[in-house]
Amino acid sequence: MSTQELCNCQGVGGSIILFPDRMVVKHGGPASSHSHEIPLTQVRAVLVERKSVIPFATVTVLAVVAAILAKYNPVWFLANLSDKDSTLVSFAALSIAVLFVVPVVVRSAFVSVSVSSEGETVPVRLGFVSSRPAKRLAKRFRELSIGS
Repeated sequence: MSTQELCNCQGVGGSIILFPDRMVVKHGGPASSHSHEIPLTQVRAVLVERKSVIPFATVTVLAVVAAILAKYNPVWFLANLSDKDSTLVSFAALSIAVLFVVPVVVRSAFVSVSVSSEGETVPVRLGFVSSRPAKRLAKRFRELSIGS
């Protein structure tokens, strides 16, 4: 049994640690945590999933375009806004853009990691994992599974 840690993914509610011969999944916080080991021969897949950013990014871009159109009023022949209305519409559109940019950033920076293994009906799922360690975990697992 090797003690050399190859990769460590930490997310909300737990972590996944990859060793050359096993994977350790820890659940819970610092006060009450429990862990279980899965031999690498029983791990079927390590999936890194990123949620789609397209809906939130689309709304953000449309809101910014609406704010610009309301501020500079280049389509005055369609809707001639007064200064007060222009400011109000620009403020509302920029507020929406700021509100929707947060999920875009969160979904871009974090991923979910799922580990499915033999004998388990439900895969172990770890959310809000930083993208780089999650990809490293999947890459190292693939290298180990191909090498064995």
